[in-house]
Amino acid sequence: MIRAGFCSLAIAYELGQRGIRATLLESDGEVGGLASRIRLGLLALWVRGIRNWRRLEEVAAADWLRKLGGERAYHVVWAPLLQGKFGDLAEEVAAV
Repeated sequence: MIRAGFCSLAIAYELGQRGIRATLLESDGEVGGLASRIRLGLLALWVRGIRNWRRLEEVAAADWLRKLGGERAYHVVWAPLLQGKFGDLAEEVAAV
């Protein structure tokens, strides 16, 4: 199978359960690209509902975004934005 997204992974799993060997080929550095995009979208929706921002004052934005959105979403979307805005302090700036 070409591409190792969510559907391909599920099909490969099912084939494996039936004793059929499947080979997944992915040009991207990670598998599950759609899952990463879905996770990023869910993060954006969840953030809109936060009422108590004070608890985020002691949390680094980079750590918070990695925890909620995953490493891939952080490096593709958030790291360049934080780096562009805060430069060398990008890993230390608070989540608020």
